[in-house]
Amino acid sequence: MPVNARHGLAGIRVLIVDRSSIMSRLVEDALSKDPGITVVGRSDGNDAIERIFAHRPQVLILGIDDNATYGIELLRRVVAQTPLPTIVFGNMEHSIHAMQALELGAIDFVARPLSPNSTDFPRTGSALVAKVKLATRVNVSEMVKYLTGARPRPADRSRAQAVSSPSADPPARVVVAIAASTGGPKALDTLVSTLPANLPATLLIVQHMPGGFTASFAERLDRLSYLSIREAIDGEPLRAGEALVGPGGHHILLRAGPGGGEPVIHLNDSPPVVGLRPAANLLFESVAELFGSRAIGVVMTGMGSDGAEGLCKIKEAGGYTLAQDEESSVIYGMPKAAAETGCVDAILPLSDLAGGIIDAVYQRAPAQDSTT
Repeated sequence: MPVNARHGLAGIRVLIVDRSSIMSRLVEDALSKDPGITVVGRSDGNDAIERIFAHRPQVLILGIDDNATYGIELLRRVVAQTPLPTIVFGNMEHSIHAMQALELGAIDFVARPLSPNSTDFPRTGSALVAKVKLATRVNVSEMVKYLTGARPRPADRSRAQAVSSPSADPPARVVVAIAASTGGPKALDTLVSTLPANLPATLLIVQHMPGGFTASFAERLDRLSYLSIREAIDGEPLRAGEALVGPGGHHILLRAGPGGGEPVIHLNDSPPVVGLRPAANLLFESVAELFGSRAIGVVMTGMGSDGAEGLCKIKEAGGYTLAQDEESSVIYGMPKAAAETGCVDAILPLSDLAGGIIDAVYQRAPAQDSTT
């Protein structure tokens, strides 16, 4: 008999919903190789809700194909009727729909091979197994709050009024480096939507995502925020009032500009760190080195420990460090690891993180930048 997987025991109950019977069978075969996972059923979507109520899965894997509308609408129904951790399984070409699914409440996604015969499928199967196990650690009550709560939104979306032109923005004198993983997309929605446009700092965001998804993710964050948010570009300078998202598949760091000038973005393809690229630890270390006491590090919801070591580098350099608290984290892995280092200055609920960042920025912004 399956037992409670939230306590790390066997028997994680999974329902697979995919319009492709071949693909759903491959997913079932991959999951069934792990003795701790039980596939309780497969559906093409037409009877998915009924199967959820009948089998009470702990995790839903939702395929997104060329007809993405069906998957998005099904997810809306799941969220409304029987919310549970959902992993999106979609092609890179459907990154916009994957972002829409994350906005609706999916907690994570895995890139779908273009063909069932792809040689990448064994690796994809391993990723699905890992994500399923992580999904059982999701704080479902907090996930539901994200979905049903009134998330703060900017009152005026006019970019002309909210943000000055990039060429007019002064260089950043303070950098806020942020790390997030599982649960991060929804948490970052909340965070960036409550930060002011005239913040005299640049935000650098590492959200663990595969390549091909972060551009759409940055565009979605931009629509929610007064800040100007986009995917980072190698060699670009840092401007106040901007947030740059590290591209999936590339490490994002800072390095001194030409002739030792203002720091610029540096993207590289060096090996993953503990399986991660981008890795927040690398970003945090470079921010600590170049900004010292004007560096702020933030670790948000996510599995694993990425960001913990880098946060200590920021603290040692005289910067300020923050972590999301357990109650508001969808998965309290990365923030917990950070807190356990003893390097965190403040542990705050998600609702207070923006205020903590704003206070820290203005305490560290040079006087000439404080009215920017």
